[in-house]
Amino acid sequence: MAKVVGYYDNQNFVNCVYAVDIAMTTYLASQFFSGDQSRIVYAKNEYALFQRANPNSPEKTTTSRKMSDLDLPFMNIKLANNQPGLRTWWNAKAFTDGIYIPEINAKVQFRPLTLSYECSFWCKRDSELQFAMNTMGWIADNKTIVQGSVSISKQDIAIPAWMQVTDLNWDPQYAEKDWLDQNNIHTLSAGFDIQTFQLQTDTNISVTETVIFNWAYNHNYTGANFDEAYKLYLDTVTNEPVLTRTL
Repeated sequence: MAKVVGYYDNQNFVNCVYAVDIAMTTYLASQFFSGDQSRIVYAKNEYALFQRANPNSPEKTTTSRKMSDLDLPFMNIKLANNQPGLRTWWNAKAFTDGIYIPEINAKVQFRPLTLSYECSFWCKRDSELQFAMNTMGWIADNKTIVQGSVSISKQDIAIPAWMQVTDLNWDPQYAEKDWLDQNNIHTLSAGFDIQTFQLQTDTNISVTETVIFNWAYNHNYTGANFDEAYKLYLDTVTNEPVLTRTL
């Protein structure tokens, strides 16, 4: 596993989140864009247009953004909050002693975790907006479950995650309202609350190589170096653009 540069050497806590994050964005790409993950942008709502138009630039300026650069439709998504999960899911044995998993000959502790995401869908046509609203409705009513996957002692361990759609808004008001209206761009905003589990054990927990390579392949990485693929993922999900001027 590639080492993450940072203060804390133990990355188990964040790798569980990354595993669920990849599972969720992969699922959204399959539902909205026939699996095309290039149409999923990792950015907050307020940065989505800048990030879409200038994916490799540290500075996002209005002068460099063109309608053709946006390649509509697309969706942005970003982790907005990480909180302790549902108390009704808490289990004393799983939390204090852990659950024995024979495949790794070790106990793994579990605790409930809630991950909240902000998300917007951007499109040009009314029919595309209708499609997005209909798809969000099916996701909401289906009690959708996605499954992350981490590796412990070279064994894949599944992390189930339940998706709940919140704050669904048709054509919400953004700071760029005048620009959006002038260019006839429609938007749909939504929040996602993901109910899942945080894992803890005495050994390393990592995102599985298969998951990382699949993600990297869907983002045009064709190499065979795991550390490079993992770094590409980290750079993508942690990069925040710097706004240098206002709209």
